[in-house]
Amino acid sequence: MAACAKYGWTMNDESLLPLARRLIIAALVFLESSHRLAEVTRSSARFADPTYYLLCHGIELTLKSYLAASGLSEKKLRDLRHDLKRALRCARRRGFVPADDRFPEIVEWLAPYHLDHFLRYPTMPSGGPPHQFPSLAEASKIVDATATAIDAYVRGKFSQTSEGK
Repeated sequence: MAACAKYGWTMNDESLLPLARRLIIAALVFLESSHRLAEVTRSSARFADPTYYLLCHGIELTLKSYLAASGLSEKKLRDLRHDLKRALRCARRRGFVPADDRFPEIVEWLAPYHLDHFLRYPTMPSGGPPHQFPSLAEASKIVDATATAIDAYVRGKFSQTSEGK
């Protein structure tokens, strides 16, 4: 049985939408922070890990925002932990289509480092030798496009709920 199959959901649970909104706002802040750090440090290799950490956490919150708007409870979102691949699979099962077709590739590339907390505690990654990440500028464009689309999705869900009250 797939990891996400146990997650039931209902759109009648309006309490999830404020959570989804809070998550996408936080995601956008982490993504902007990643951009600002890259800009201030002129994308110095010395600051690569914290910059990519901010980007990865932005990805995590973006996907969790989509899942919350799709009905996943806060507890079930927490159960996903920092597993970007699993969050992406769950989101796809709920109809998620990334705004940029390269988004899954970025997730695939960065997920092991985020899951192992490598970007916070730089030790040898479990996958082997030192890492090489995708271009931050390109990865940011790809992630930003998806986060912007999910922000619109969440806003749409929230306004539909507000109109029904």
